[in-house]
Amino acid sequence: MIELNNKCVGDHVIRNKLSVLMGEHKVKNFVLLEKETGITRKTLAKLYNDEGKGIDYATLDALCTFFGCQPGDILEHVPDED
Repeated sequence: MIELNNKCVGDHVIRNKLSVLMGEHKVKNFVLLEKETGITRKTLAKLYNDEGKGIDYATLDALCTFFGCQPGDILEHVPDED
């Protein structure tokens, strides 16, 4: 499991870009994404809203397959600027 610690202060941050990818691919809701990937709407909503604490490899793989992208297109490392 890859940790998504997007609420951490004074540390490196991993952010997901699911909302950006959905916008670029004109995916307007989770219904199609759930149907095509098998990822539950609850999991998709957590990722979309940056509320998840992690993402497993199967979820990451399913999203990469659906969007035709690499993990780095979904996850972004943002170093702390302190």
